[in-house]
Amino acid sequence: MLSYRILDDRHPRVAIKVKELERIFGPIFPELDEVTLRIRMKKLRSAVAMYDHRSLRIDIDPRPFDPDKNGLLPSVIAHETMHAVQYIDRRIPHGERSCDIFMLARLPTNLYPKQRDFYVSVPQSVLSSSPERIRETAAKALELRRKGLRNYIVWFEAELKKSATV
Repeated sequence: MLSYRILDDRHPRVAIKVKELERIFGPIFPELDEVTLRIRMKKLRSAVAMYDHRSLRIDIDPRPFDPDKNGLLPSVIAHETMHAVQYIDRRIPHGERSCDIFMLARLPTNLYPKQRDFYVSVPQSVLSSSPERIRETAAKALELRRKGLRNYIVWFEAELKKSATV
């Protein structure tokens, strides 16, 4: 099962949260069975987290997550873990927006952030009132992609935009 190895102990509260997520994420990322992703916490300049496929390492800037007022850490860790899947399973396209769609289709909705923090466009009203709609729409977009729809990300965003106006 997927595991995370924390490389330092300077941010114990964030490390504890990451290890709690490990139990949840193992089953939802079966492509990473028997894979250990290393987690390094360090100050980052241009992002809150980054994945390096060469070293199987996720770098996290712990500052935004201690405290994590908007519940961002689960979706950020899931997003970076999905990048690991993109490198292992070549059927999943690379890119931030496709990474988001695949992650949103897997992540339990109770782990979605309270505030929008995605590369894809997700209306705040839908995130606040109906996160299940986001997950269902992401799963449907991936189904349409499997059937040949090339613009599955555009379709996903348009469907959620319609949901926000209804």
